[in-house]
Amino acid sequence: MDDHDDDAPKKTPKATVVRRAIVGLLALACAGGWIYTRYLVKKEPLGGTCSYDMHCRSEAPRCLKPSAEGDGVCSRPCDDDGDCATDIKCVKVGLDEYDERGRQLEGGYCFPQALLDARKKKREPRDGAARSDSWVDVPDAPDQLEGEILLERGGAKTTYEVKGTLLRLAGGKAGSKRTIVDTSTLRVYAVDDDKKTFSASQIAASPGEPRVTKTERTDTVAGRACEIWRIDEGKTAREACVVKGAAFLEPSARAASAWERELTVRGVFPLRVLEGDKPKLLASRFDVRPVDASGFVIPKSYKNLAAR
Repeated sequence: MDDHDDDAPKKTPKATVVRRAIVGLLALACAGGWIYTRYLVKKEPLGGTCSYDMHCRSEAPRCLKPSAEGDGVCSRPCDDDGDCATDIKCVKVGLDEYDERGRQLEGGYCFPQALLDARKKKREPRDGAARSDSWVDVPDAPDQLEGEILLERGGAKTTYEVKGTLLRLAGGKAGSKRTIVDTSTLRVYAVDDDKKTFSASQIAASPGEPRVTKTERTDTVAGRACEIWRIDEGKTAREACVVKGAAFLEPSARAASAWERELTVRGVFPLRVLEGDKPKLLASRFDVRPVDASGFVIPKSYKNLAAR
């Protein structure tokens, strides 16, 4: 036998080559998935809308959802309200963990007050409308703000009816077309009562992390006493005079600016917003009064044309 045959390098078996190739591809796929979820997926801050944990930033890494189908909110563990941002409450929720007896464990997580007000079980409305038969939950919290407000923005004046976390363009009545905004979920509903249909669209949240400072100053706008908050975002400083018990988002906007989103999460309505000395939003009239819930009800019998 030739001694040179023993010294020759052995050829790697084909099966080993295939296994190594598969392991390499899996490693690349895992690395690609990690890079995608870590750097490419849009991340939301505390209180932001989410579908999965990967949609949340590191300071609020858990996406808590009331149901498998609905949107969730970016949250983080907490022991008390002091672990959360201002106007965001620490609430006990059921965890996906169980003790040795099979009982579900509970833990504290941060939730925006506006979201809690919108989703908590509510009493029957004063006018007798049945919320259980509506696509939108009509809030009826004892401290919510209601009435009709005239807002000027960008030179245009628009009148809205406000009912807590909901608002709608004034003038729409049963038998016509209505536009309703649910600020707690950032959704706009276009309702056609004649055709018994509606469509729902999502208002996107613009990127940015504004810093809110509550000053000790107050003012009166449209006959209402309001608190002055300073909102710093990058090099831009804004001053908002706000009232509690409601929230505002422009129905026609495709995306809510970072400062608008921040005020919405905190459950306050801006009566005036100044950017420097320039007014960005101003309420010229606010008639505070009970608002009929029927103007915000979307009957479950209505067909949903474009939910997303």
